[in-house]
Amino acid sequence: MVDALGPGHLCVTSISCAVVWFVQWVHYPLYQDVGLEHFERYHQGHLRRARTLLAPIFLVEGALSVGLFLIAPAWLAAVGLGAYLLGMALTATWIERVYRRLGQGFERASWRRLLQLNSWRMVLWTVRLGCALGVLMMPQVHV
Repeated sequence: MVDALGPGHLCVTSISCAVVWFVQWVHYPLYQDVGLEHFERYHQGHLRRARTLLAPIFLVEGALSVGLFLIAPAWLAAVGLGAYLLGMALTATWIERVYRRLGQGFERASWRRLLQLNSWRMVLWTVRLGCALGVLMMPQVHV
């Protein structure tokens, strides 16, 4: 069964990981260059487009993570699922609060906090990617 879920899980986790790294190293650092006059509109557009693109990816990734854990409850699947849940909790709580503050206009302290918090999300998704690859490489026991 891992043979069925594993490749898709690795694919969607790779996409999520790449997006988190891109946002951390390219997109969020450019926030400071948008300008105060246009920042609110820019930030709202970023959130709307990012959520439209990433919501289905994250949902599929979560479902596949749970599925892998249920059919192959190895420590790698558990760590990967845990990292997913921590990343989603981080996003829904602390990062969402920073997004709301930035939605009222650019503020350097909030922007720096976003970069700090997203670096944790980047670490979590990098761990997830390693776990997704590891699960595929583990020998499978067929009953």
